Amino acid sequence: MTISLSRKIYCSLFKLTVLVTLVLTCDHKPSALRANPSLAPFPCKVVKERRLHKVRWDKGSPTNYYRMSGELLSVIPTPNIDASSSKIERSASINLMYGNIVNALSKAKRLTIPRVPCNALKPFWSEHLDELTCDSIFGTIYG
Repeated sequence: MTISLSRKIYCSLFKLTVLVTLVLTCDHKPSALRANPSLAPFPCKVVKERRLHKVRWDKGSPTNYYRMSGELLSVIPTPNIDASSSKIERSASINLMYGNIVNALSKAKRLTIPRVPCNALKPFWSEHLDELTCDSIFGTIYG
């Protein structure tokens, strides 16, 4: 059973009880709730469900990705590593630069390559079926 509540009611909710668990002909179930009567709701954090996405490199523009990644990589500062630096300082500088490179490439991907929810993709679909679909549409329009 799913119960939909507004965020304001949810944040001030103490307890929600379903009074009748019989199968009814409608989707409304009698229920009772006990809430905070004050106007200011309790601080609450509603956890959003993370949606998984698939990156569609085949639908993106490699040229735009290369241009954006080049711009983002060009502003990364180079570490100052010299012979007098300790092993820990050199390692920290390299790790920082590695993190900056990964972040730049990830941001370029986010900005230029389309993403679709995983549940929107059909696992049996292939490039060959895309071609057949296009041929079918072309044949219907001009056939």
